[in-house]
Amino acid sequence: MMKIFVVFIFTLVAIFSSPPLTEGADQNQASPKVIVTNPQNGATDVDPSLSKITVTFSKPMLDKSWSWSYEE
Repeated sequence: MMKIFVVFIFTLVAIFSSPPLTEGADQNQASPKVIVTNPQNGATDVDPSLSKITVTFSKPMLDKSWSWSYEE
């Protein structure tokens, strides 16, 4: 019986000490978003000699803290 009570107490502590799930997280908590790319997303007239693709994010990014991904 004591073991069940201890597990119950630990469960309550874990639930109430975790951060709340909130909708509409503020800008500092939201994931960074791509706001500008060069060439533009979907461009079909890209110069084949273009040697650099630039991406501007909605918040500062640390070097090597990001990766390219594809989402359908």
